[in-house]
Amino acid sequence: MIRIFDIALKDLLQLSRDFKTFMFLLIMPIVFTLLFGYAFGGFGGAGGDARLPVGFLEHDQSRLSKSLREILKESKVIRLDEDDSRAMIDLENLIADNKVAAAVIVPSDYGKSTLDGKPAKLIFIGDTASPAGTTIQSEIISAASRLDSAVRTALIMEEVAKSRTPLTMRLRPHSMLGTSHPLPLKKQPARSFAKTVDK
Repeated sequence: MIRIFDIALKDLLQLSRDFKTFMFLLIMPIVFTLLFGYAFGGFGGAGGDARLPVGFLEHDQSRLSKSLREILKESKVIRLDEDDSRAMIDLENLIADNKVAAAVIVPSDYGKSTLDGKPAKLIFIGDTASPAGTTIQSEIISAASRLDSAVRTALIMEEVAKSRTPLTMRLRPHSMLGTSHPLPLKKQPARSFAKTVDK
């Protein structure tokens, strides 16, 4: 073990005597760190949004379409690029100019169709053969499916609540305080059980 420390000490003494080698060993790791950091974008991209830009056009002003927009805004994958003055052709031009990666259009009957239990279709404009297009399409489908599931659950719960008849129970008379057990609505005859024993 002592020999290892002796060899290390000898090498450090030789490095300290040769100034060029010492500076090379000290400066080169810093230079390589800066070079690779710059090459892979580790220094300048902190302020930008790395999510994929998606054009968004909403023809339906229902609560459901607004909920869909809010779900898509909270996405960690896509960033909505909204402008109400755009038309479908404007979105297609933005995609062709690579200003947005894709676009989604909410048709005017989206909310009504969803509440009626009919399949509501969104209009997707983009290249589904590219990885970005596939990612965007799956994110939009996922958001629409979550919203559709929530609406269907709410509709089912509403139907269950409508079909449920209220349960009425009579409480014991006021003279029997201390017990809060309900009285049975129908009196059952007492049953007797006999046990037979074989001898």
